[in-house]
Amino acid sequence: MRITLFLSALAGGGAQRRMLLLARGFAAAGQEVEIVTAAAPEDAEAALPAGVRYRALASPLAGLPWLRHRRGFWVPVVWKRLAAHLRTRPPDVLLATSTPANLTALLAAAVSGTGIPVVVGLNLDLEASLGRGLGGALDFPRRVAGIYRRAAMRIAISEGVAEGWRRLAGPGAPPIRTVPNPVDLAAVARGAAVEPEPGWPVPGEGPLLLACGKLKPQKDFATLLRATARLARQRPLRLVVLGEGEERRRLRALAVELGLGGRVFMPGFVANPFAWMARASLFVLSSRFEGSS
Repeated sequence: MRITLFLSALAGGGAQRRMLLLARGFAAAGQEVEIVTAAAPEDAEAALPAGVRYRALASPLAGLPWLRHRRGFWVPVVWKRLAAHLRTRPPDVLLATSTPANLTALLAAAVSGTGIPVVVGLNLDLEASLGRGLGGALDFPRRVAGIYRRAAMRIAISEGVAEGWRRLAGPGAPPIRTVPNPVDLAAVARGAAVEPEPGWPVPGEGPLLLACGKLKPQKDFATLLRATARLARQRPLRLVVLGEGEERRRLRALAVELGLGGRVFMPGFVANPFAWMARASLFVLSSRFEGSS
């Protein structure tokens, strides 16, 4: 079987890590696997599983300063390129994850005229994510759920996420299967055994608190910083936030404003967070919502 996985980029966060694990598992099972990304080829520096083909669609819009770190916004602009690629090299099935990638995959597959079945990954409750903002006012979550009816299969990472999408889709919608995220325990153990980088050892005294995730509103690192500031008045401590995103400048400014300039460290995206987790005193999760919570 020929399987194509479509995502924004090879590096970035949990969705990318999950798709790379799936690609490696499919390849190990003897399937012909290809990863297609919307990002420029420079992302190929990330580790590709052995035996997996790679193609970057590389839209020129991706290089614009405002869009460079907002991959979700510019994934849809490559739909024509994805459709052309599917016609040139049609897979037996196309897998996608994240709302922009899912919508792009469905559109490209339909336009390609190949009849390729599309499997969409449901990573979070879209109503919880967008229901209170402009997206909710425009009924965007329900519209997306309607479009997802065209998918050959819909896979949720937890039963809670599945229930949210069932409510959005309404009666008569195709079934949703729940498949938890894959985990490579051997890779976790190997990663935990090495020294963290960059930024290790962390200067200062006291327990080491660790948070991981993209620097975006959903993760609510601002609340975490405020809580850390309150605790720091009572005892010495250090906070490390692993991840990259559009809120970096705002969060750094808030840390300074709260007097945490010497206690908060933000080394950016790291390929091996397990080394940090193995050495942290406490892992903290401040997200407003998560698909697996």
